[in-house]
Amino acid sequence: MNHVTSHRLAVATLAAGLFASGALLTGCDNPPDTIKIGVAQPLSGNIAALGQDLHNGVKLAVAELNKEGFKIKGKSVTIEIVAMDDRSDAATGKEVAQQMVDAGVVAVIGNLNSGVSIEAAPIYAAKDIAQLAISTNPKFTQLGLTTTYRLVANDTLQAKAIGSFAANQLNATKFAVVDDGTPYGKGLADGAVEQLKLAKKKSAFASRLTTKPRPLTTWPASSSKAMSKRWSPRWVISRCSLCLKR
Repeated sequence: MNHVTSHRLAVATLAAGLFASGALLTGCDNPPDTIKIGVAQPLSGNIAALGQDLHNGVKLAVAELNKEGFKIKGKSVTIEIVAMDDRSDAATGKEVAQQMVDAGVVAVIGNLNSGVSIEAAPIYAAKDIAQLAISTNPKFTQLGLTTTYRLVANDTLQAKAIGSFAANQLNATKFAVVDDGTPYGKGLADGAVEQLKLAKKKSAFASRLTTKPRPLTTWPASSSKAMSKRWSPRWVISRCSLCLKR
């Protein structure tokens, strides 16, 4: 995710968060001088760069809004960021959610990982705190909570696009579909396989290379070699995109 894209996403996300929080606060006769917006992202670990990019984007957006003078019911309000590291871990995400509640945030930009967002969602919902996520697993919004907002296309749409593109645009009949064992990776992989089946391809090989979620960079080379030797796919579809052509 480049810095320009990150900033734009952060601005859009923050705007949605402020809209949600503003709606909650318009019923107050005297809005507070300061409102707190939470940022719950992976700020350490393997995908810390993604979480930090979003955090930096939010900081830029908040600085701009505070400089311009953000108002609720005509009263100038200062926006304060409360940032916490969810470590891409569901259990930590629940702890962070409770800490956000205790900190008095009115909306949270989080989380990045679907598994974390799903676990944290009920905690925010119990306190009517808007949760704005870029998590893509459909289960996130299927929880039926009125405080959950997804800001990007879900796995179903992304997987359909990946599988359809592979089936219709690539000159191949054999595909290897792999994922990293996370809710995000499994959702995309399963959806892509379904699209390949609908296209009546002769074969679609789905491989979950690990039962424990871990980074793609740690997958053993032996697994990739064995898959290539056994299946001889022309294309490999990763958890996120078409990544390798043989």
